Amino acid sequence: MPPGKINFGKLRDKLLASKDGIETHRLISRVLRAMDDHVEDVQSILAEYSKDGPLDHCREYAMARLVKIVPRGGSGFRSLFESGLSDPYTAYWSIEGLIRLVGPASYEQLTAFVLDASQKTEHRAKAIREMALDSGQQFIRGLPSDPGYWKIDQMPLLEFQKWAAAGFPKGPGFQEPVRHPNLDAPRSTVDFAASRLESKLAKYRRECQDIAEPSNWLTPASESELASVQARWSLPSNFVEFLSKFSPLRVTIENRRYYQGLCLYGAADLISGQHGYSYNPTTESALPEWPAYYVVIADHAADPLVLDLSGNPTADAPILTAMHGTGTWEFSKEAPSFLALLERLAR
Repeated sequence: MPPGKINFGKLRDKLLASKDGIETHRLISRVLRAMDDHVEDVQSILAEYSKDGPLDHCREYAMARLVKIVPRGGSGFRSLFESGLSDPYTAYWSIEGLIRLVGPASYEQLTAFVLDASQKTEHRAKAIREMALDSGQQFIRGLPSDPGYWKIDQMPLLEFQKWAAAGFPKGPGFQEPVRHPNLDAPRSTVDFAASRLESKLAKYRRECQDIAEPSNWLTPASESELASVQARWSLPSNFVEFLSKFSPLRVTIENRRYYQGLCLYGAADLISGQHGYSYNPTTESALPEWPAYYVVIADHAADPLVLDLSGNPTADAPILTAMHGTGTWEFSKEAPSFLALLERLAR
């Protein structure tokens, strides 16, 4: 056998015989590395293991990887995915596989699955979500991207059943958020920093994006959102310009400094973002230990980053931070200005 050539028969036999989870994952990874040149062999091995493999959690993993590489609109694995619906370890991914293969032709079967109360909640939620995404129906708006987090009372069963009774019509779909033109043709210093940040966020979006609940976007704030924010605080012009043109929409930035992910608030989240820091939403009262001139604009693992308005700034203001959960707030300087923070996040 030429050096580097994979003996798929031998690899298959090793996979089906292995009772060691670490070895099985290693073997599956080896199979996947051959995808570019041996796609049919890879699909065949993953399909066989997901059905007959000796380790249930590894069968689930094999099915999850198979679903991502089967051809859209094909039918070669339809029976595998249909039978996989009755397997608690492969049902979750079998739902996605059916949608990927045959789309609307799977809706009747998946509707019966959804309405079967004996099925796991996360599996029923997965079926609702995949059908909504495939058909462009928006009744999943506002629900977690991961259906594993849906609670039974969150499932939009009434809307789903009405849609099914109407014959599964196409919905309006999901549109990408609006982008301000200055992201592509920056003019001001805020524009340039935001444009660089947008390039970074675009990489995040290519790796992971939920079109029903888009994340890591910069989008113009609505007039009402901006008015509410400005009615509450006298904010420096750089920050107002940023919010008005590039308000963060579920933006989380990870780097060495913010290794747990820095959540940057948009205009729609800024007022509620003060809850637990300067304001108690339960008692609807300000928290006396919080300096009134600190506005939380982001958090890193619940440690607040605040805009310091104590000096009545006009163009920009310092950014401070403090560790939560220590009993007292001890603030230190995080960045000399909001613009400096923005440029740091854009690197």
